[in-house]
Amino acid sequence: MEWVFPNLKPHQCMDRSQAVQRPIYYECPLRKFGATVFHSRILSVGWGEDHYPNKLGGATEESVHRDSAGRVIGTIWRYPPQDTAQPWVLSVMSEGNPFSLTIRARTVRDREWILDNMVSMRPAAEIRGVP
Repeated sequence: MEWVFPNLKPHQCMDRSQAVQRPIYYECPLRKFGATVFHSRILSVGWGEDHYPNKLGGATEESVHRDSAGRVIGTIWRYPPQDTAQPWVLSVMSEGNPFSLTIRARTVRDREWILDNMVSMRPAAEIRGVP
């Protein structure tokens, strides 16, 4: 998992794999932001393609997520809060690989800053063939 997600520090996270019935699922709090990042090995690419577009009542935006060099990371979905007490959420699923990350933050600004500065996922082409 650390190879797929270079910024992941499992010792600072809680393993929630059994609670959510996924092969690997880390919940990583970012206390400074009142946010949480979830790193996951999902059941399958097909499962992710069904799950993420419909999560939380439906995404308002879906696009290809690329790294700073323009390499494809995967698909990103952004979800608005359902009410003012709800967090701003986004999920990124690796293109063609069973890995995803989700960010839950208090503000849209925090959510996007965390995506741009605190988390990372290797480009999809680099992940292929890695267990």
